[in-house]
Amino acid sequence: MSSSEISSTLLALSQNLADAVEKAGRAVVAVNARHRIASSGVHWRSGVIVTADHTVRRDEEITVTLPDNRKVAAKLVGRDSSTDLAVLKLEDVDLPIAEIGNTESLYPGFSGGALVDASGTVVGINTSGPRNMVLAIPVDVVNRVIETLLEKGRIARGYLGLGMQPVVFPDPFKSALNLSSAGGVIVVNVEPNGPADRAGVLIGDVLLEFDDTPVSDTADVQAVLSPESVGKTFRVQMIRGGARVEVAIAVSERPLNNS
Repeated sequence: MSSSEISSTLLALSQNLADAVEKAGRAVVAVNARHRIASSGVHWRSGVIVTADHTVRRDEEITVTLPDNRKVAAKLVGRDSSTDLAVLKLEDVDLPIAEIGNTESLYPGFSGGALVDASGTVVGINTSGPRNMVLAIPVDVVNRVIETLLEKGRIARGYLGLGMQPVVFPDPFKSALNLSSAGGVIVVNVEPNGPADRAGVLIGDVLLEFDDTPVSDTADVQAVLSPESVGKTFRVQMIRGGARVEVAIAVSERPLNNS
């Protein structure tokens, strides 16, 4: 490729990126919900702003600065700390709506801001993870959270009332109990009168399965505790004192003051 062709290609790429940024920027706002520092938000649908929950430090007196520098009042509809999403509502504001795409292209960015592809289509919301890691929340997750928060104002999360840690089984132990999994989740704390306590779970029990779904890490247990799990009773296989036992745990909703 000649130098002139390279220059032409770079110029076209630069123009395409500028167009994409300009397109996405029409639906990006500044959310004023913490001391001095604003965060980004996206006009996801008519009158609905999505941002990162950890950047919304107050529930009232929230304002949003629009792309034309107008500042308007916003109402907090609800928040979900598990996905780090918060939904705000605007009244009678004429603002372009973001063009929502899919999750084929995920890149780092700023918390609460739009994650866009090369065409300027929004494919997710940016947030921060452990050790300043940048994470992206996919479009389908954002849409589910928005629907639930607009309808109910909160998202129910399953709750067992347990402190847990993963544990790896030594081979002789696996053989003695005829275990197929490499490990389980050991109970290190049981909250008094919580769902697990009422079911008879004890400190030192090792959880193996929830309704025949193996769990070998705390993330596996959290995956079981979806909003749909609230009110459901699980048959939980576990090890106690070197023997396999089964208990029935009725999942309740996580208390609002319990993260």
